[in-house]
Amino acid sequence: MSEENLEQPQKRGRGRPPGAKNKPKRGRPKGSKTKILPVVSPPKPEPAKKAKQTRSEDEILNSLLSEDNLLDAGYNTNTDKIINQEPVDASFYYRGSKHVPVAGAQYEFTADMIEELRKCKNDIVYFAENFFYIVNIDEGKQKIKLYEAQEKMLMNMANNRFSVNLASRQSGKTSLLTIFALWMVCFNDDYRVAIVANKESTAINIFKRVRMAYEQLPNYIKPGVKDYGKTGMTLGNDSSVVVSTTTATSIRGDSLNCLAGNSTVIYKSKDNRLYEFTLEELYECSMRGDSRI
Repeated sequence: MSEENLEQPQKRGRGRPPGAKNKPKRGRPKGSKTKILPVVSPPKPEPAKKAKQTRSEDEILNSLLSEDNLLDAGYNTNTDKIINQEPVDASFYYRGSKHVPVAGAQYEFTADMIEELRKCKNDIVYFAENFFYIVNIDEGKQKIKLYEAQEKMLMNMANNRFSVNLASRQSGKTSLLTIFALWMVCFNDDYRVAIVANKESTAINIFKRVRMAYEQLPNYIKPGVKDYGKTGMTLGNDSSVVVSTTTATSIRGDSLNCLAGNSTVIYKSKDNRLYEFTLEELYECSMRGDSRI
């Protein structure tokens, strides 16, 4: 070789050097294992402590009575009450009369309807002043307006088994009796009322007031009827109102919860003697220890 060739360095090309037998292996050597280093997260900053907030009673009450909470609970927040007067189906009317539902009629009840039912059942005065209608000679049908003495009389009849009232003529005694009779049969099960008078026509006229007031009640408040006639009616709760005259055989054998009337009762003794009593005298006799009436 010449000296020129010796002085020039040899350039190494790509690939294996000349004379190499085996290709170099890539990757990890055999038997080596991968070490997994634990990941250490940086410490989180502690949250700032919240200052205790004390709310007043007014703020707590306002939050409880908020519109959203009341709507979720089913209450109506509008000024107008949500009342469904009609049953869910027209077949729930008695002989097509929209004022007389049948027993078992179904309604889509709202919170307002349930609240009205509760008030009427617990307070006879509220029931009378808001839902009981009478016929005024000059103005026709209208809601009754009670005087303070009449309210006391109704409360006495509702809260006591026996009630004796001293009242003058044309003071609304018959109207108060019809209110009491209708209220009792609507909100009590198996309650029986008898309307008695010296003539059947008089007793029927009193019962007409009960029928008219019953028909004017909202359908969801009154129970439906099983039987509805001119001389009596039976409701879906098995309470009833019957009409009778004050004769020796009237309503004989009937068990009654309420006897309403403003006339006389004829009583027949074991020796076939007839005695004539007013209802007030009959009450006084029944309170005697030796009475057998």
